[in-house]
Amino acid sequence: MLEFKNVGKSFPGVLALQNINLQINPGEIVGLVGENGAGKSTLMKIIYGAYQHDKGELLINGQPVVFRTPRDAMMQGIGMVFQEQSLISNLSVMENIFLGFEQPFKKLGVINWKKMATAARKQLAKVKLDIDPQTMTSELSFTQRQLVELAKVLTLEERSSGHLIILLDEPTSVLPTQEIELLFELVRELKSRASFIFVSHRLDEVMALSDRIYVMKDGQVMDMLTRDRFDVVNIQRQMVGRDIDERYYREHRKHRINKETTLVELKNISLPGHYKDVSLSLHAGEVLALVGTDGAGTEEIIRSIFGLMQPERGEVILNGRPVRKFSPSHSIAEGVGYIPRERKIEGIVEGMSVVEKYYSRQSAGLFPRRTAAGPSRAQAGKSVG
Repeated sequence: MLEFKNVGKSFPGVLALQNINLQINPGEIVGLVGENGAGKSTLMKIIYGAYQHDKGELLINGQPVVFRTPRDAMMQGIGMVFQEQSLISNLSVMENIFLGFEQPFKKLGVINWKKMATAARKQLAKVKLDIDPQTMTSELSFTQRQLVELAKVLTLEERSSGHLIILLDEPTSVLPTQEIELLFELVRELKSRASFIFVSHRLDEVMALSDRIYVMKDGQVMDMLTRDRFDVVNIQRQMVGRDIDERYYREHRKHRINKETTLVELKNISLPGHYKDVSLSLHAGEVLALVGTDGAGTEEIIRSIFGLMQPERGEVILNGRPVRKFSPSHSIAEGVGYIPRERKIEGIVEGMSVVEKYYSRQSAGLFPRRTAAGPSRAQAGKSVG
């Protein structure tokens, strides 16, 4: 169905892919694993038409193809569910589902919104999502938007003659456990109508869902594994080129925690509907995990520490000082940072450069300027690596 034959791709000074051979058959879920930089994203973008290969052949049903654009790939029944979702937040669900393909709903240049809503409900039913198609996308949860992305891809069934190929790029990266299980159940049900390529760093999930797994390293396919050969230790070894075991976590390398220095302390904090009587402490050099199912309150506790939410009862203490005014600016001044669950929506301003983002905190007065100089690319570069 889809086949790579000795495919290669180069960028200036970088050989991203070399001699890639793989095959995706109808009704298969194929896992793609490898460390960052192994070539997974480049391979996916070639399939989706964002990149074109330099060497070898990409074949669909035995015929060589070169996709110049993602639209070319879509017309062949290839769609992608992105890790950083591609939906436009200020459009409705149905507008997002049919974005770029509104013509069937137009008459004399005017869109028949009722007809579009009916068609959108049909697509949403495919992914078992019961929402109003006219709902603004910005009002949906992350999980709901992920399902809308999948519903959008499934519209290709009406526009292409072949079996669908759906690319899943880290689809579970911020989903809670129960939502991951629902997504996997849905993907398995769709196998009769589509093949899937599943990219993830979570090997347990890849092994649970996939029929076969391709292991990549340094732009090459190291191995193709069938289910009877799935073994996490073997996969890790091929991904990194060495054994990963307890010898890489030697006791003498462990950082000792300074129990005398408490950076964050929560004393019986409560916020009705979110969490109740929560007490914990975080010491210097310590990594503390909060775990729980979706809705258990873990995210709200973190947002309260950062000043985005305020508990009704109890006390939050940062660096030994009780918090009287809850705000992100106060928390940042105390040395607290926050990486939100939905980084694209809450974490960055996409129109700003890296330098502008780095200095936006200072310009907003969130913490004192350390220098009188203007934005420094070198300083920003050091912070982001």
